[in-house]
Amino acid sequence: SEGETIPFKVDRPGEGTVELIVTKLREEETLGAEEKRSWWSKAVERPRLRKVGIGPEATPIIVAALREHGPAVEAGIEEGDEILELNGEKLYNSGMLDQYASENPGVPMTISIRRGEETLLLEAVSRMPEKPGTVEQAELGIAQFRVDPSTEVLIEHPPVHLQISKTLRTMANTIGAVASPRSDIGFRHLSGPVGIMDLYYRLFKSPDGWRLVLWFSVLLNVNLAVLNMLPLPVLDGGHITMALIEGAFRRPINVRVLEFVQTACALLLISFMLFVTFFDTGDILRRNQREPYREPQFLPSELGGDNVKVGCTPAAIVREAV
Repeated sequence: SEGETIPFKVDRPGEGTVELIVTKLREEETLGAEEKRSWWSKAVERPRLRKVGIGPEATPIIVAALREHGPAVEAGIEEGDEILELNGEKLYNSGMLDQYASENPGVPMTISIRRGEETLLLEAVSRMPEKPGTVEQAELGIAQFRVDPSTEVLIEHPPVHLQISKTLRTMANTIGAVASPRSDIGFRHLSGPVGIMDLYYRLFKSPDGWRLVLWFSVLLNVNLAVLNMLPLPVLDGGHITMALIEGAFRRPINVRVLEFVQTACALLLISFMLFVTFFDTGDILRRNQREPYREPQFLPSELGGDNVKVGCTPAAIVREAV
C-alpha cells in the first residue's frame, strides 16, 4: 500500500466484523536499540520497509540451536525446550520473543518453558552481541527454532496457467510499486544475477530445497521472458520493435542512429545490473559478517509421508526475492 494507513476488515470472535485503520510504522521506529554500523555497511544497506506489526501464530516455539555463551545458555535454556510465556504473557511466535529482547536490553525477563513433562520459570537478560562490525541489536542468543514434529504441511499442485498468471500479477505489482513515488519499494530493493544465485544457493541448503527451487524458477523464468520482450534495442523486444519500424517505413534504420541507441541502452542496462549487484554483494557480506549472529530461522523436524519440509517460510522467501 502507498498510503500511511491501511484499512483492515477483521472477523473478531464475539464481535463479528470489525473495520480498523492501521498506521504503518517504519522499521526504524520499531527498533529498540541503536544500531552501530560501519560506513560501508550503511552504504550497501537497502532502505528499510514499513510494516504494520502483524505476525502469524507459529506454536509451539521449540528451541533448535543456541549460541555458545549467550544469555539463553546462561539462563539455563536448552535445545528442545518449548517456550510458553514471556513475563506471564503467552507467546504466539518467536518474533515476539526476539522483539522484546531487542527492545529491552539489560532488563530481566521471566521465561516459562516446558521441558519434557516439567514446566520451568527461568530468568534471562538480553544483551548486545560482542562482535565488531555487526548490527548491534540485543538478543537472547537463540540461533534457531524448529517446527513441531506433528505439524502437517500439505503440497499444493496449482495448474500451469495459474502459476503463470500469479507470477505476472506479482511482476505487475512489483513494477508498479517501484514506479510509484509514494511506495517504499525502489530500485535498491531489486536483485541481479548475484542476488538470484545467492537465493538459489540458500534454497538448495534447506531440506527439500529443490521444491522451493522449482517454485522460484517459475517466478524467475516468467520474469525473464516478460522483461526480454520490453522494447529496448538490446533485448529481443527491441529487435522486434525495430523490425516493425523498418517494415512500416520500408527502409532500414540509419546505422549511426541504431549504434547510438543500442550503445546507450546497453550502457544503461549494464549500469543498472552493477547498481543492484552492489547491494546484492552487500547483503552477502553483511550476512556472512553477522555469522554466527544471524537472524533466527525456522528449521523443520522430520516429517513423514508426502509432507513438505521447508527450511524457511514462503513469506520470508518472497521478501528476500523482492
